[in-house]
Amino acid sequence: WFNEKLSAGQVEPLGVHADYRQLGLGKVALSHGVSRLRSMGAKDIFVETDNYRNEAFNLYQSFGFEVIQDVLVYRKDY
Repeated sequence: WFNEKLSAGQVEPLGVHADYRQLGLGKVALSHGVSRLRSMGAKDIFVETDNYRNEAFNLYQSFGFEVIQDVLVYRKDY
């Protein structure tokens, strides 16, 4: 999504099926998303991931993303 007033965008979490990992597909998808947001005027781009997803974490860091906040998520089972 892109918020024009804030000049900020967010890349939704990415995933690549296990059979297609290590082919650079995640890099291509993230690169396209970042490029598209920048072309729309994004000055800040955010992405969220779980802290146990090392592959995603490493991918985002390789693009220069930095951890700025840990988020707590609450759940109640019924």
